[in-house]
Amino acid sequence: MEQHRINYISPENSEFSITDGDTLQLKTNGIIYPHVKVFRSYPLNQTNKYISLKNASTEDEPEIGIIKDLDEFPQNTKYLILLKLDKRYFVPVIKKIVFLEEKGDHLSWEVETDRGTRKFIVRNSYDNIYPLKNGKFIVIDTHACRYEIPDNSLFQGKALGILSRHIYL
Repeated sequence: MEQHRINYISPENSEFSITDGDTLQLKTNGIIYPHVKVFRSYPLNQTNKYISLKNASTEDEPEIGIIKDLDEFPQNTKYLILLKLDKRYFVPVIKKIVFLEEKGDHLSWEVETDRGTRKFIVRNSYDNIYPLKNGKFIVIDTHACRYEIPDNSLFQGKALGILSRHIYL
């Protein structure tokens, strides 16, 4: 039986940079990877832990290694990696629910986010509004866009009445 060895990428065995073509580059253990993609293993609960690095220079994009904790890296390296992660995981934070209406099998939303005003529809709310730790929620709309609700204090008035019929508060 073949065993897989996880290659952990640490500040001691790695050097990251951004190329002129805006791609993330990694030098580790004497090998240079000119195009690296980054992925969160746990994108909802552990955003800075267990970051997977893949070699995007090859067709099958094999994993180069895992960063156990991004917070252990120097600030400039952390910044480069977070830039790439933020592009991959665009999740606006809802600051205010402006309008929420129940229409048959879906909910129509208008919200103010940290990225501006958004209007979207959520179908099957039991499957597309997820509670997280500390009272946070993730809402997934019909286009698979994700939104974060930082805490349930946004659920007030009419919105509270509607949402209490669709999710466990």
